[in-house]
Amino acid sequence: MPAAPSYVSKIEWAEKHIDDLKAEVAAFNARTPYEAVVQAHPADPGRSQLCLRIAEPVSPRILLATGDVVHAARAALDHLACAAVTSVTPQTAFPIWRKVGTGPTPADYKALIGSKLQGAPRAFTDVVAELQPYEGGGDEQLWALDYLDVVDKHRLIIQGLASHEQVVLDLAAMLPPIEGMPLPSLRMGLKPADRFPLTDGYVLFDAPHEVMHKMKPEAVIDLALGEPAFLRGEALVPAVIGLVASARDTLERLAQAL
Repeated sequence: MPAAPSYVSKIEWAEKHIDDLKAEVAAFNARTPYEAVVQAHPADPGRSQLCLRIAEPVSPRILLATGDVVHAARAALDHLACAAVTSVTPQTAFPIWRKVGTGPTPADYKALIGSKLQGAPRAFTDVVAELQPYEGGGDEQLWALDYLDVVDKHRLIIQGLASHEQVVLDLAAMLPPIEGMPLPSLRMGLKPADRFPLTDGYVLFDAPHEVMHKMKPEAVIDLALGEPAFLRGEALVPAVIGLVASARDTLERLAQAL
């Protein structure tokens, strides 16, 4: 059986690193690195606050595993570019428009493809020309993958600690009692507008003492990406899985044109 093309091996390697990342996140969470505690409101004696307490910073192993995933997936795209051209040069690479805040003109993008994929089949470059791998484009996930790969060459990827995903409250506790009919627990999650980044002492929720006691609040905290802008505050593992899936879809689509 012939060996798989290197771009296939690379994307499979990225997917293996996702498993490694999941394991590192699970191990980190098992150590209870943060918890939500109820304390008195410092300025209002009638209210309580649900505050975040941080016992451990994000494990460097999680940051390193994230970089491994991103790099392998981005490299898979470059390996495909090298497989497509007749002769690899120092400029050969998968074309990504890196300028932040603005997409390329058709002429700019055509020139970028020509410089990065010189000697590739016309059918291949025609499919590449249909992509929009730039900030705000239809293939923004590919742009984000490239962006994070560049970031990881200079510093670790995740900024901030965590994303405040939701506060879970027992809303049934606030309903008036019905004689002879105990109300079941009605746990509901409320998603806040401002949820990233979180720091030690961050106030997740506040309410009068009695309400806080009855609702038994819990906080759902998750590790998050700090950049690029459209992924800021998004849960780390699902976001990274989405980036790799986008790269795989692109590889499979373009491989048909080789």
